[in-house]
Order: sequence, then C-alpha cells, then structure tokens
Amino acid sequence: MTTQYAYGLLVLGTRDVQRPVRQQFDADAFSAVGEVPNLMEDPGSTGWGTMMGTFEWNRITERTRYVLAQALDDEPRVSNSHAKRQLADRLELAWRAAHLVPRRIPLTGRAWILSGLCSPERRPPRLRSIDGLIRIGRLPRPFYWATDGFWHALGQEEPGEEAAEWLSEWATIEKLLVGLRQPDKLPLLLWIAVLAIEAGLERPMLEFRIPDLVRAAECVLAVPGRMPKGSAKTTSREVFAERALKLVPDLARHWYVGGSQIEPDLVALYDLRSECVHGKAAFADLKSKGVAGANRAGQLEYLAQELARRSVVTAMRAVEAGTAAFSDRAQLEAAWITGAFP
Repeated sequence: MTTQYAYGLLVLGTRDVQRPVRQQFDADAFSAVGEVPNLMEDPGSTGWGTMMGTFEWNRITERTRYVLAQALDDEPRVSNSHAKRQLADRLELAWRAAHLVPRRIPLTGRAWILSGLCSPERRPPRLRSIDGLIRIGRLPRPFYWATDGFWHALGQEEPGEEAAEWLSEWATIEKLLVGLRQPDKLPLLLWIAVLAIEAGLERPMLEFRIPDLVRAAECVLAVPGRMPKGSAKTTSREVFAERALKLVPDLARHWYVGGSQIEPDLVALYDLRSECVHGKAAFADLKSKGVAGANRAGQLEYLAQELARRSVVTAMRAVEAGTAAFSDRAQLEAAWITGAFP
C-alpha cells in the first residue's frame, strides 16, 4: 500500500500577524503566512465552505498565519486516525504555547485546526482533504490595549506588525511544551497553569481574566496558607510579591509594568484578585475612577499576564532540566522554603 501522510493545520484568526516570515518548528512542522486555498490540491473540491458556513469559511481562508504539521498515517481512510489526533493535539499545544510568548500586539480572534490527508512531496505540502475541524476559543482584545497609559509607555502609535522575534520564541516554547506534554512529563500543576492562562485570555472581563492569570502564577509561586517560621514576610500578599520578583526579576525592568513600584503593584494585584474571587467588581470600580483608574487597571492586567507567562515558562524549563519540585504542591512549597526552587 502506498505510504500516506496526514496533516494538521492551525489557522490563526488574528488579523495582524501578516509579516511573511517562515518559521521552522522542526522537521515535520513550520509556520508561514498564506491562504488555506493556496495549500489545497483542489480548492473547490472539499465543500467545506457550504458545510461550515460562508462567513466562517471566509475567515479561515483569509491571508493569515498558520502552522502546518505532517506525519505518516497508517489509517488514511479513518477521519480521526491516531496520526490525525496526534497532530491535532500537537497543534492545540502550539496554540497554548503562543499564549506564553510576550507580544506587544496581542493575539486576538478565533483559531481553527483542520486535519486530513496531504501530499508531502510538494513544498509546501498540498492538502488533499479536510476530514476534521476543531474550533478553538476566541481571544478578545485585552483591556490595556485601549488605555492611554499603554500607548504612552509603548511610545508610538499602533504598531503595524509584531516583531519577527516572537516567532522563534514561539517555536522554542512550543518545542518545550510538546516535549513535556506529549510524553506525559509535564506536572499536573503546570498543566493547570497552562490551561488557566488560556482560560484567562479568553475572558473579556477583568474580574474573571485576572483571577485566572494569577492562579496560573500561583501554581508556580506556591504561596503557603500559613507563613513559614522565620519568614521576613508575614502575609500571603507579601510572599506572593517577593516570590514573583525572585522568580521573574526582569519584571522590575519591564518597559510597561516595571519600576520602583513593582512590589506594591504585585501586592495590589494579589489583593484585587482576592476581591474578585470573593464577589467584588474590583476592576470595574477601578475603571470607574477616570483615566487614571483605567490606566491602573490596564497595567495590572498586563502585569498579571506577564507574571503568569514568565512564571510558567521558567517552571517548565526547570522541569526539563530535571527538578522534582513540581511533583505535588507540598513538594513545591517545601522547595521554595529550602531554596531547591527556583
């Protein structure tokens, strides 16, 4: 029987990732910019435009960034064959890895994963069929994007394109996440953190978004319910800020959220997150205080996002390097106290 190949195609719905830079992820996967019909052997033969609805199909087939991965398929006639499922799983991880990469232009919109059979002998591979579709949750614009404070800190008008460096960082983090997750070596605490970041970025209201992002960071910071004996810090909020800066010291020098006020800002973030969890509209109250309040809310949102991202990536690299600190929460709390982590 002729060897056949399956593909998985992650299509980003973000409209501002048009820089036509190709990024190789590994021998079997790469990212580029283009239009899905141009990847098909016969663009008119699938009938998916009718099955999915014209509007959604038009969004999928716009010029945008995509990631294409391929693998041998021992069950080519099975629409959800093992190879196709593995490719889809990998591309979901690629999408989640994109959430862990700092960007000045945030990823927004919906994403899709298509799967089917392809002809790998052509470059790029040509898609012969579309046998499966996964719709990925939509990312709304973050609140900080609409604040004067963000644009003042950025020091320019709206950037037209994201710098190409994010692509190589995306490929690096995707390799790290796939390398830990697909062999089932990613500790549960860090998987919860990855999913918490995804959930937070999908929520438009800060009262939901920020608790999820802080939860992701706390999966790594492991703030204890009771302060350890001899601790110079007497409250959870102080330990949260102290550990955040120990794990991610670059936050203090960040172009938007850094500065001498970073530690009290982390304490405030912890407190406002707690207010949200206990049923208060903490960020709506803050935004109601005019431009200054809105700028403050946007800055704390960005701080929560960056702390979550950097904490999780730092922790994944520690796991890759062999730390056993994340085997469970008690072990992680002990590792912080003894200095075994970070």
